[in-house]
Amino acid sequence: MRKLIWRKIVIPSFLLISTFILITTLKRLYHHKNEEIHLSQKELKALLAKAEHDNQRRIEKVEETCRTYNLGLYKSDGSKPGFKYPPTPQYSVYYFDINHNIAYCPVYKAASTTWLYNLCSLNGEQDENMKGKQISEVHFSCLLFQRFPQCKRLICVRHPFDRILSAYRDKLESRDRAPQHGTLHYYKRWGSKIRNKFRTSGKIEPTFEEFVKFLIQTDLLAYSDDHWIPYNAYCTPCLLRYDYIAKVETLTEDQLFFINSQKLGSWISPSKHHSSKKISSTVARDYFSQLTKDQVNNLYQKYRLDFEMFDYSIQPYLDYAK
Repeated sequence: MRKLIWRKIVIPSFLLISTFILITTLKRLYHHKNEEIHLSQKELKALLAKAEHDNQRRIEKVEETCRTYNLGLYKSDGSKPGFKYPPTPQYSVYYFDINHNIAYCPVYKAASTTWLYNLCSLNGEQDENMKGKQISEVHFSCLLFQRFPQCKRLICVRHPFDRILSAYRDKLESRDRAPQHGTLHYYKRWGSKIRNKFRTSGKIEPTFEEFVKFLIQTDLLAYSDDHWIPYNAYCTPCLLRYDYIAKVETLTEDQLFFINSQKLGSWISPSKHHSSKKISSTVARDYFSQLTKDQVNNLYQKYRLDFEMFDYSIQPYLDYAK
């Protein structure tokens, strides 16, 4: 949870947090954990060309959206911005690879563990060093500072509604399902308050509908958690231009493009973590059918800038609703 998400960070603007966490040692280029990617040179060339094109299109889409709503570095005049937006970047959230000049803004529940595996692999972290540790423990044991401007900047996003649903299922649906991942903490910090806000009896955990009602009624830029705060407020792409915009929906291709363009193939290969799995249409339908169309539309408005900036659609989630 981060109150006042755009609070001024009291550190020099050229300094960032550097940390590398939780890695599986990967053996050869283009090798996924438990599966391999078999590509001919022609197929690989075509894949990389498409990924490069997609990446450039995504960068342009972000810049276009920032200009449209007069945000951050893209303000054209003194008129009022189209959205409430942080005044400064939140430098403290970045992970930084000091050896390869990579700055990564982790959008949690959007393949963040996969990308952190990649960063750790670049820096020689081994599984045995991580046994018994949670991500936050390793994070705070490896804090370093480094200059920012020369870094290649990376962000990975996913459909906002998939991320919201993933956060609910992982953190709030059951307080006892995975205590090692903080579910009891999330129940105490968020779940019990959400549940008590909307009812006084029944299931102790909040329902998905109650979670959505909470999101709709909350100022997510001022009072939110890292797992469901809007991407645009957390990573401020209207204030910092990103060189790589990856998506969970094209995770393999985007990793290959990033590794190839940064000439990192001698050290790492694409990794895949269970948290990056897509939400199936059946699962999405099961949960969003609990909502009314008005609720889905209202939830969309809370994340509208993310939808527009990263080119996602509210369909078919609106069709799933009552």
